[in-house]
This record gives sequence, structure tokens and C-alpha cells, in this order.
Amino acid sequence: MTLTAAGLAALTYALVEGADKGFGTVTWAVVVAAVALPALVVWTLRARDPLVPPSLFRHPNLAAANIVTFLVYAALGGFLLYVPIYLQFLGFSPLSAGLALTPTSLLLALLASRFGALADRRGPRLYLTFGATLIGVGILLLALVVERSGFWTFGVAGLGVLSLGLASLVAPITATAIGSASRNLAGVASGVNQTVARVGGLVAVAAIGLTIAVVFDARGGPRGATPLARETPRGAAHDASVDAFRAGALLAAGLALAGALVAATRISDHAERGS
Repeated sequence: MTLTAAGLAALTYALVEGADKGFGTVTWAVVVAAVALPALVVWTLRARDPLVPPSLFRHPNLAAANIVTFLVYAALGGFLLYVPIYLQFLGFSPLSAGLALTPTSLLLALLASRFGALADRRGPRLYLTFGATLIGVGILLLALVVERSGFWTFGVAGLGVLSLGLASLVAPITATAIGSASRNLAGVASGVNQTVARVGGLVAVAAIGLTIAVVFDARGGPRGATPLARETPRGAAHDASVDAFRAGALLAAGLALAGALVAATRISDHAERGS
């Protein structure tokens, strides 16, 4: 646990602070992450009774499900953090920007169990591929919003597509990750899957934030200005913020579509539970 915390904390700190202060100031954090994370793998492989048995990942469906989880939840966790910020940048109030994401939760609550039941009967591959693809497409549609009025066309469509994809993916991905493990390791498999989802989001928040900061500077954002700041007037900072948001969206969409590719090529509908 110490190696995990140290490695992830150092990696996240390096991504966030490096974008703000320069990567020369966070060399120590990069070194800590580069040492702690490989050391965690080595310790797990050599430990007599590791918290997560390496044999768990010998089940192809379980390993693939966790890769899909990491990629898609990275896309979601990283991107959805910036959507309300971007909507406020476009002129929405904080309350309106928050309410814009409410339908996503409602659609997830209404449809997730139904998609889960379908995946149980027909196999998870189609639903995981379909869901991750829709999430990527939804993010790309949101990237087309460049002013407040555009939210009611591309923004609403993007959130609708993304929500449908999320509902299609959530239950099947969890069931696949847990169901592929032996019964005595089902609890460990569930914990690993939840951890992978959180780690994906954590790393992506930092990586997408770094992308936004770098692109903002590269596109002529004024020195000292904050990307996506509320009430930014038309001009260099405004245009650079739009470009920066789009770059972050492209990164998030790429992660989701990579998850769809892994699901389509690595997830089996006929995998047996591990022994």
C-alpha cells in the first residue's frame, strides 16, 4: 500500500505541478514514481501472500476487463471534471453547469441494470465495445461546442450519446471483471476493478489538465491567465481556452475509443470462471 500511494501520489503531483511550475521543479516526483511503481510490481511478484495475487491476471477476460476499465474510466473521470468548468467558461452559471450532467445519472440509473441483464444472457463483448465507442463519440460531440448556444445542439447530443454508452458499459464491465475470477478471489477481483477505475480517473485528471495547460500556452494564451476561467472576454485567452478544451477532449475520446478496441478484440463472450 505504501508503494502504491507513493507512486501514484508522485506521478499525479508531477503531472499537475509540472504543467504549472515547469517539469524541472518536479524531477524528484518523477523519480519517486519511476522507482515506487516498478518496485510495487516486483514486490507483488515475490511476496509470499500478496494483497493481489498475480495469478488473478492470468484470466484473459479479467485482465482485458481491467484494461477497458482503466481506459474508459480515465476518459470519463478526466473529461467530466472539466465539462462543468467549460460550461461556466461559456457563460453558464455554476448551478446550470452542474445540472447539465444530471440526465447522465438518471439515464444510468434507468438503463444500467437492463444492459447488465442483456450482457449476462448474450455475453459482454458487444455491450462493452458499444458503450466505450459511444462514450468516445459523445466526448467528440461535446468538443464541437465553442459557444453557449452550441451546447443545445452538439452539447445535448454529446451528453445523450455519452450517457447511453455509460449505461451500456457500467454493469457488464463489473460483472466481467468479477465473473472471470475464481469464487474465492471474487472479492479481490471486485476491489481491483474498483481501484483500477479510480486510478484511471486520477491519472487522467492530471494528464488532461496538463494537456489543457500546454495547449493553452501553445495557442497564445496570455502569460499568467488561467485556461477556462469564467467571464473570459473574447480574445487570445478565450480562443486559446477553446483550443485547450478541445485538445483535452480529444485525449479523453482517444482513451475511450482505445477501450472499445480492447473490448472488441480481447473480451470473450464464452470465457469460463477462473479456477
